[in-house]
Amino acid sequence: ARSARRLGAAARPPGRRFTDLGDLMNILLVMDQFDAANNGTTISARRFAAGLRQRGHEVRVVACGGPARDKYEVPAIHFTPIVDGIIRSQGMRLAMPKKKVLREALAWADVAHFMMPFALSRGGLKLAEQMGVPHTAAFHVQPENITYTLGLGRSARLNDAIYRELRDDFYDRFTHIHCPSDF
Repeated sequence: ARSARRLGAAARPPGRRFTDLGDLMNILLVMDQFDAANNGTTISARRFAAGLRQRGHEVRVVACGGPARDKYEVPAIHFTPIVDGIIRSQGMRLAMPKKKVLREALAWADVAHFMMPFALSRGGLKLAEQMGVPHTAAFHVQPENITYTLGLGRSARLNDAIYRELRDDFYDRFTHIHCPSDF
């Protein structure tokens, strides 16, 4: 059995207990953007959050974009105009990991679900591990999402290297990973 601290009891209102899988939880989604439903990961995350809320769970999000209820806002990362343009062409914005914001959000959460393997999630994962917050991940980003945009989508060597990096430096740190497709 896990300790009450690990299950986030400190962030839970008095009288609320986490005793079995039927209990309601505070679920934190960590992803780069949540506001604009212009890409598959954001659409999936919005549906996931809505479904969890319909089942009575509290859901909050850490993401860049404008302020919103149930959202911990972090700034977007800006690179060069060319790189920002490429990222935007994919319907994305990447978020900056702000420790103070992530720490506050994770203190509230019973479990954190990381939607993308980029800087925000990597920083959040490190803090979740330090704070003892249970965490899961989603596998939405495939290297080909990046390499095809750069005209290198058929480079098996590059794609394999990115897969290895994602596996070794991010996904291997999770015991539960949600994959939305057979791939």
